[in-house]
Amino acid sequence: MFKFSLLIGLLAICSTCFSQNDTTYQNEWKEIDSLNAMAGLPQSALKKVNELYKKANARGQQSQVIKALLYRFSLEAQFTEVNIDSNMAVFEKEINGTTQPANKAILMSLMAEKYLNYLNQQRWQIYNRTKTVNFQKSEIGTWTVDDLHQAITRWYLQSLKEATVLQAIPVEKYDAILNIYSKNYFRPTLFDLLAHRALSYFKSDETYITQPAYKFIIDQPEAMGSIETFTNYPFTSKDSASNKWKALMIFQQLLQFHQQKNDTAALIDVNIDRLTYVNQEGVFAKKDSLYLAALNEIATRYTNNRFAAQVWYLIAAYYANKAATYQPNGDTTNRYFYVKAVNITNRFLPLTDSTEGHYNLYNLHHSILQKDLNVNTEQVVVPMLPIKALVSYKNIDRLYYRIIKATGWVKDSVNHLSYYDQERKKSLFHYAGRFPYLLQQNIVLPVTNDYQQHSVEIKIDGLPVGSYYLLTSSSSTFSDKNKLTWKSFTVSNISFINNEANYFVLNRQSGFPIVGAKVVTEETTWNDRNRKNTGIKNTYLTDKNGYFKHLPPNNYYGQTDLTITYLKDSLSTENNNNYYYNSSSNNDDEGKSVEKYEADQTKVFFFTDRSIYRPGQTIFYKILALTKDKKTKATKLFTNISIKDSIYLYL
Repeated sequence: MFKFSLLIGLLAICSTCFSQNDTTYQNEWKEIDSLNAMAGLPQSALKKVNELYKKANARGQQSQVIKALLYRFSLEAQFTEVNIDSNMAVFEKEINGTTQPANKAILMSLMAEKYLNYLNQQRWQIYNRTKTVNFQKSEIGTWTVDDLHQAITRWYLQSLKEATVLQAIPVEKYDAILNIYSKNYFRPTLFDLLAHRALSYFKSDETYITQPAYKFIIDQPEAMGSIETFTNYPFTSKDSASNKWKALMIFQQLLQFHQQKNDTAALIDVNIDRLTYVNQEGVFAKKDSLYLAALNEIATRYTNNRFAAQVWYLIAAYYANKAATYQPNGDTTNRYFYVKAVNITNRFLPLTDSTEGHYNLYNLHHSILQKDLNVNTEQVVVPMLPIKALVSYKNIDRLYYRIIKATGWVKDSVNHLSYYDQERKKSLFHYAGRFPYLLQQNIVLPVTNDYQQHSVEIKIDGLPVGSYYLLTSSSSTFSDKNKLTWKSFTVSNISFINNEANYFVLNRQSGFPIVGAKVVTEETTWNDRNRKNTGIKNTYLTDKNGYFKHLPPNNYYGQTDLTITYLKDSLSTENNNNYYYNSSSNNDDEGKSVEKYEADQTKVFFFTDRSIYRPGQTIFYKILALTKDKKTKATKLFTNISIKDSIYLYL
């Protein structure tokens, strides 16, 4: 929805736009802007502003008086501490001194905004103040949050008191002090501008800390009704301080005014604002369906109006939001609601032009049709066995993949291109399609016709031991203009388990220990003398149990990388994050019994013969329970388990 704002900051004020009676000050404002922004002389600029203020005040040119006030406050804030009391005193003096209802209303609205800004800036301090009784609150710095909200409410409501007068004044008359960044057909009068400024506060519903038991809530379905139903309904409230109630009253005023004037653009805009607000704050039955019905009523009434594009967008967004709740393995009720949303965008995009609703329709349309692809495999897979990959896709009907061997210059290039830098990662996808590959395949994905995200498992033929990359694409060209994914994985029979410093190297399929495997460990530390990272390496051979022990350096906290080699097979944890901390021993264990200590140190490792099972398949598993010897701290099997305990531990 389009918004308008009155400017209170220096930079936001339009210094080149003036009403017919104010053009004589163009040179003065240029000089003031030059002194402040270019020369950096705010005090000199302030002197010029005060001179202009006196001149405009003497001539009764209120728009220029207001503009000068705004400049004055902004310039003073650059070299003096802001005094909220003196600023408000100046505003009140101007309000009391002007006889023109329009200028008075603008100043009142600015007064409310000034209080609101002060509350937002001092929120933490103000909310901690206690409420006082029979205390003369002459200084705003002593006010409570309730006092400030009362003042904000009073001034915003006062700014709309002369509604009939304000409704007759085109908003363009005050271009000298307004920053209007949208078309005037949404806020054609000064009343529209000031009413929406007040609404921005009242819709926030930030009022009193203590609310009455009879506080007003929007529980009337008529609040979501047609324009006629809403404007004719008598919303009543015992809670006269309720911001929600005040917001509904202002919405009624705006809708009645624009319906009488037949201002279609402004009428549609404020009606959408009203429905959005009630949908957010309302607490009545069938709110969701009433909201959709109200939107459809507007869309039907103004089908051929270009400003109805925003309504059609909200209807399409309603279905898109419903579609986003679709769960493939749960609630499938809203699965095809993206189709409804796309039907709407397809129908109305060609009929609309450069309005907000048109651009929203365009963005929603393309977000729903956007392709998405993600492919995952296990980090390490068994040699020569089929590899399962999980494909998550959206709006893609065919998947193309390549298997690339991670050796030589390919591996060096990938490491260089994917190292931290996001731009390098973009380059990786740019060059990925040029790498030599072992094989290329394509798979037809299940057709869904629902624009939803779906997942499916695919089979990749088994590979010999080694390191590989899986490159997938939505196109046979593997161009970075299409969806691409890049996944590294290892094919190896090697696995390991560890309990802190104690490691066991095992066969990935059988679980038997691997004897005589070579293990290289590496910790990276920062060398203050050389000002660079230094790698500390150690080499081990596993014993008959596949065991080796590795202690990182004292007081080391970081990543330990392992490279395990056995025959032609190897496994590296270079891309894994294993963190350890090694310092002094913990004396808290000294008073524990042997049984208690070993029970506390127990770790149980559970192995299955595969990662995924189909219904009815037999599960073969192995259990390895390890603990520490209290005296030697050496790892050993934990055997103090009864059959009864093992049922709960293992099954």
